[in-house]
Amino acid sequence: MSADCYIFAFYVFILICVIIVLCRALFVKAKKQRVLLEEKEAKLLKLFSTVEDAMDEFYDLASESRSEIDEALRKLSSLVGSVYKAEKENRTEDMNRTKAAGADADRLKMDGKKGEPKEIAHVEPPPQPPEAFIPSRMDTILNLSHGGKTRAQIARELGITQNEVDLVIGMYKKTM
Repeated sequence: MSADCYIFAFYVFILICVIIVLCRALFVKAKKQRVLLEEKEAKLLKLFSTVEDAMDEFYDLASESRSEIDEALRKLSSLVGSVYKAEKENRTEDMNRTKAAGADADRLKMDGKKGEPKEIAHVEPPPQPPEAFIPSRMDTILNLSHGGKTRAQIARELGITQNEVDLVIGMYKKTM
């Protein structure tokens, strides 16, 4: 064999070595990119997991808070109901006392000359509408609210606090 064949064989050997080195460099670069992508993916999955855990904790906290708020509203509704009932009883007692005092005053008017009680015909007070037709304070608040009045206007008109107005409107919205 001639030297040309050996030179050609050596040239082919060098080309094969260069190709191997280039392929290796390309594969190493691709492997590094794959490793970086896997690390980024792992970080994203970890971040997603953390966000998901935070959302679950927030949901649990919101559920607990909601149940506490519902319980507080139930207690408050019960308290408002008992206050309303007591107020209604007080109004009834006041009306009864007023009627009784008026009846006593009508029957026992003093005669100016003799100083003796004188019976006068009993005058009946005007008939009161049935209880169903007397609007309660809650109904009045709701009617005024639906009529477009602000809570400050309603409170001023009825002589109550704005918090009472908010409470009644809030209870109404809760039942709807």
